Amino acid sequence: MEHFIQYVSQFEPDFASRIRGASEEEIDTLERLAGLRLPPIYRTFLSRMGHASGGIDIAFEGTTRITEVIDYYQNSVRTGKARVPPNSLIIGIGSPPTEDVALQLGSDRACPAFLASEGELLQLLADSLETLLFRVAFATFRMKLFHAGGTYRNNSAARQRELADAVAVEIGYQRQWFSDSIEFCGERRDSAIIINQYQHHGLAIRIRAESDTEVESIGSVFAQRLGVVRQSQANG
Repeated sequence: MEHFIQYVSQFEPDFASRIRGASEEEIDTLERLAGLRLPPIYRTFLSRMGHASGGIDIAFEGTTRITEVIDYYQNSVRTGKARVPPNSLIIGIGSPPTEDVALQLGSDRACPAFLASEGELLQLLADSLETLLFRVAFATFRMKLFHAGGTYRNNSAARQRELADAVAVEIGYQRQWFSDSIEFCGERRDSAIIINQYQHHGLAIRIRAESDTEVESIGSVFAQRLGVVRQSQANG
């Protein structure tokens, strides 16, 4: 987690002062209520960011605050009002209609992150909590250092992530180590890019650069090669 805090602090120098961790007692209470051993990385996340995450939103406008997660287990799961997917741990409470975020536990220490609802894992979000945290930080803080942005999409059912990644590398983007099976994060001197294609969705490419002209120039390469279309002229 120290590595993560150092990474974010490159872009947000006051980040460490904005986060606030949970106590060991709170973490142990959650573990007892969940009836599952909390993965080490999640315990560390809670110990540093369990009460305030400093703007890192992995719950999509929901909350990862430990008091809310404890309340969820105490007053919803324990009373039968909500169900947790088998061998999984809810770590983010969605704000309806947004789904919850769950970690799937197993022998693999990575613990992949999923959207979850009604006791089922719905959609893989990230190969691990670690890659999810770094990806969100990249999107939230690194990308925003560039002044212009645009999003390109298509509605193709064909799997195009691998080709899109190859195109990005071909035009000079360096793949960041926290890229995973869901999302490619890349940067080069003049811009940054995020490429993803969730299950049953088309390709989505977010580009940030110093000018809209640069965004259009980069986006045109993907438009020609992959059939994506720019969705908005707004910086985003």
